[in-house]
Amino acid sequence: MGLQLSMYWIPLAMLSGLGARYLRRPSAWALGLASVGFWVFSAVVMGGLETQASAIAVSLAAGALALVVFSMPRFVRPEMHRTAIAASSQTERGSVADPKSDSATRAEEVGPIESIVAVPRQFDRWLTQHRDLADPWPDFGEFVRATLLACCGASQIKAYRLLSPDDHTLLPLHETAPKENDFPPLRAGIRGYVVTSGKSFYRDDKSNDSIHELAGLIQGACAWCFSVHVQDNLIGVIQVGELANTEIAARHRLRLMEAMVSLCWGSLTEACRSRLADETDSVAGVLTPEAFLTKAGHAMAASFAKNEPVSVVNFNVEGLRRLTDNGRWDIAKDAIRRISEIIRERVRENDCAGFFDGSTFVVMLVSVDAELASLIVRKIQSHIVDTIKSLGDPGNQIGVRCGLASSGTQRPSLDALLSRAASISTEARKLGLAMLACTDEANGVAAV
Repeated sequence: MGLQLSMYWIPLAMLSGLGARYLRRPSAWALGLASVGFWVFSAVVMGGLETQASAIAVSLAAGALALVVFSMPRFVRPEMHRTAIAASSQTERGSVADPKSDSATRAEEVGPIESIVAVPRQFDRWLTQHRDLADPWPDFGEFVRATLLACCGASQIKAYRLLSPDDHTLLPLHETAPKENDFPPLRAGIRGYVVTSGKSFYRDDKSNDSIHELAGLIQGACAWCFSVHVQDNLIGVIQVGELANTEIAARHRLRLMEAMVSLCWGSLTEACRSRLADETDSVAGVLTPEAFLTKAGHAMAASFAKNEPVSVVNFNVEGLRRLTDNGRWDIAKDAIRRISEIIRERVRENDCAGFFDGSTFVVMLVSVDAELASLIVRKIQSHIVDTIKSLGDPGNQIGVRCGLASSGTQRPSLDALLSRAASISTEARKLGLAMLACTDEANGVAAV
């Protein structure tokens, strides 16, 4: 009978022992009781043993299980073991870890860095929404201010840029019209120190007392000032008036923020340069037809909103195709460049100039009526004639005819106004005139 009993309860006792080692104490007891129950069922019901013998066997099995359960060594999981060691070490140091304060400390240390690292991704989204703006720099100034405030708690921020390396005055990135004193000289005060030395200024920098004297000379407080470089070229300067003391102490975060601002600034510069290249004719240096139609449409809508007229001028350069057919491409391109320079020098920044079909310049004069536009066009044409004469013998093959159409008191569409200017230029050629102007769309009254 002993051998028969062993066949039932020894494997179950081993299973219970394993459970006692790898499970918590209540779970191990539950597994042991389940094993005893299964043993009783197997020994009494299936084995057919007598009741007294069964009771003795159950007692023996229970005792064996109890010995196994309480004698087996406990198994401690690695993560529980590490937690226990950490808790005991903190207890030995006289402090108990507070999970809330620990997470707050990690957020304080990691959070600002994570927010700074996320700046390029935020700028990509910003650039997608603002890349088509005619002048994205004021909005970029707001982006820089919001980013410095969110990442470094900076305020009283002034951002300046240089239009070219030869500039000696900083241009502010203001959304509204800046004042005269907002155009500081490039190499004056603390900004001059930052530009000439290539180093950033921090309020608690004790290495040079004269730096703080320079910072005191500028208008308003200065806690942080740094320059923006792209490919070793200075393109901007940022001055911060107020900054949290904790941020000034964390100098590595400020340096990382400087690098992120330079990265975004350079990306916007490249985007503007790329867009300008796409919108500008490579030979003439003025807008391509698509870019001209877009800009002229906006300019016309803005003028009509103020009840002001617009005038469109068609400069048709004749004789260029004859030069190219004879292999004189260099002279033809030189003539186009010179004529384009004259037009660009004598139109305003808000006017539009484009190059169409390889031989036609189209100019929109904003807020200009037909009479004033005629005077402007005559001066431009006079300079073009002198330029063509300077080309020598090939200049005798080139001529320019002008057709001018003005909106007057009406509000024609851009396509209608362009068509009128082109047809007037064609009419001038038929009449042998150098210039023809038309201001009345209804009856076609023309003035030479």
